[in-house]
Amino acid sequence: MTGRLVRFLIFGVIPLLVILLVLLGFSSYWTYSRFNTEVPVAELKFSRFGEDVYIAELRSGDFCFPEEFPLYGDQWQLDAAFLKWKGPGVMLGLESVYRLDRLSGRYADIREQNSRQRLSHDLRPEAWFDLFESRLLQYGDWLLDTQYGSSVFMNIDIRQRYIVYKTEDALIVKQQPLQDGRQDGNMLTIEISRACGNEPDRLSQATALINRLALRYLSW
Repeated sequence: MTGRLVRFLIFGVIPLLVILLVLLGFSSYWTYSRFNTEVPVAELKFSRFGEDVYIAELRSGDFCFPEEFPLYGDQWQLDAAFLKWKGPGVMLGLESVYRLDRLSGRYADIREQNSRQRLSHDLRPEAWFDLFESRLLQYGDWLLDTQYGSSVFMNIDIRQRYIVYKTEDALIVKQQPLQDGRQDGNMLTIEISRACGNEPDRLSQATALINRLALRYLSW
């Protein structure tokens, strides 16, 4: 009986405990890595058109097609909506969902903010089904943790490029100096900071197609 118990412990319980410890360790590493991942979601550059008047060049999505927006102020602000999931969703591997919401200009001086001209731009994509506006969220308390907004703002500097990142629960922004073309002998060198995004995967292409068809035939 004692021999059987020893063999059971050696070949059954101990390997199982080792596997569980490995899985727990990997789970902690995966959770830490996922919650500390920074994903670029937008890039902004600015051109000056007058005193506190700028044109913002915004790239988002696949970063292939820039959009231009006029702004008033000496700062810019980007807002996004977030959905964050509860424990069951996190265990299933669901990451927080975001949607770029608004780009606007602002003033560092609160007196100017309250008295001078301001302008905001709606960045919400045209979608047949918008999860953030859906009534389904009213019945998802067991899965949905919270719905909220996150914003970033910085001083406008036409010599800088601003990269906005999505973390697990917020937006953050980092800036980089713009690189001009450099003349090296008879050769002009231009530094490209970010190439256009890769071809969308099959799932992204399919959902985009479904959205276009729904907007055309099912909206009224």
